[in-house]
Formats: sequence, structure tokens, C-alpha cells
Amino acid sequence: MPTTEKHQQISMTRTGSDHGALHRWINDPNMQLARHDFTRIPEFTPEVREKFGENGVLEYVEHLRVDMETKFTNIWGKDESVRDDALAYFGIRRKSE
Repeated sequence: MPTTEKHQQISMTRTGSDHGALHRWINDPNMQLARHDFTRIPEFTPEVREKFGENGVLEYVEHLRVDMETKFTNIWGKDESVRDDALAYFGIRRKSE
């Protein structure tokens, strides 16, 4: 996945703002997995909107899109466990316990 700094560069290119505080919030190690679960976007949207504004909501979704694109690009042709880990990471498929 792109680093927080890389996400900031992508945002700067796309929007003219690096949205650094937002990207650090998304990648906070204590909440990173939850905040990258795209099925939980509705749960986190009110907090994102309050902290980072409406543009922050758009950048939150874009951050997840970039991460998914990167992750899935890296797994094509890899074994099923790698694919399943990627699907679980994004909340597309839950890991069986």
C-alpha cells in the first residue's frame, strides 16, 4: 500500500491539498484496519466530515480506492491465501476463524 506520504502526494496532485491530517488519521495504527474496511465507510463518514469537511469524505474514499487498487494489482497471479488476505483487509470477505 502507498505510504501516508505517498497518499499526501497523490492528494496534492489531485486536489492541490495534501490532506495530511486525514491520511494520518486513516493510517493510525490503532484504527487502520477498521478505517480501511470499505464496508464501514458509512460508520466513519460522520467523523470524517466533522474533522475534515466534505472534501475529507471524498479523500477518505479516494484513499481506500488507491489502497485497494494497489493491493489488488499486487496480488494478481498470487496464491489464494494472499488474495483472501486482501479481500479480508478491505472487508470484502471475512477471514474464517
